[in-house]
Amino acid sequence: ERQTFVRNLEGFERNPGGSFSVLRVQFHNLAYKLALWTWLEGESTAQTNFGDVEQIPGCSSGAALVSSTRIAKQYYVEYDTRVRDYGEQEVWISARIPKGLQQNLAANVGGARLTANQEGVGSYGAGFAWYRMGLARLSGPRAKIRIEIDAPSGADIAIDAVLMVTPGFRPSGVTPPQPMVFKPTPKR
Repeated sequence: ERQTFVRNLEGFERNPGGSFSVLRVQFHNLAYKLALWTWLEGESTAQTNFGDVEQIPGCSSGAALVSSTRIAKQYYVEYDTRVRDYGEQEVWISARIPKGLQQNLAANVGGARLTANQEGVGSYGAGFAWYRMGLARLSGPRAKIRIEIDAPSGADIAIDAVLMVTPGFRPSGVTPPQPMVFKPTPKR
């Protein structure tokens, strides 16, 4: 990581635009490794009855887990992830859910059953929004997360991302939280 950073930084004088974009990608990769929040791509598991991963422009990785099976009455997806912070965590799900079905969205996290009790916020892309599920306290090195939604057969549902973060997160489209908050430099 350090050698790559130094090499990209050295090229800044020759090509500031190119170096900036490469440094930005490197910063985000490092941020994911150091952050105390957990970001899961919706399509990053095989434990689901949703059916398909679909390429959808505007999603966090360009794809989302979509409901393509027509026989399910309850769609589910399960994740097994590393716990990054043992304190209280807000659980957010970024999803496309038809009007009237948002209250059917639920998540089991760390033994707690959480439900979406509000409309989605931070809308982006092709009908996606963030749903605050509630607070969960995680313990141990790993956590299991199960997301469920009761829906009629053929409902257009998609899961883009799952986020577990310290309380206070405000969604802004598909952007993850800042891993570190830098204080402004005092004026001289």
